[in-house]
Amino acid sequence: MGRATNSLRWSTVTAPLKGFAHASPAAAAKIPSELFYRDLSRRFEECRRELAFVTDNVTFCIWRLIEEPTWSYGKVDLPTFNDADGSGRLFSNA
Repeated sequence: MGRATNSLRWSTVTAPLKGFAHASPAAAAKIPSELFYRDLSRRFEECRRELAFVTDNVTFCIWRLIEEPTWSYGKVDLPTFNDADGSGRLFSNA
């Protein structure tokens, strides 16, 4: 099994979560990390500057603004595989 790196930070208005599934097809594809964050709300800038939120190691990034009914995610062209970003496996082990 591959290692995983995750970061979650709750605040009063937002909840960002990014993860890195080392053994995923997305990790093997070496997708530039900035692509995962290009749609991220500016309200997350403080969170992104925290040391725990290492931005380079990422295969998925999801977030939810407290006033939104659903979660959002970085829209990245991933390799065509089942669970290409590894998030399904990581969350199923949570």
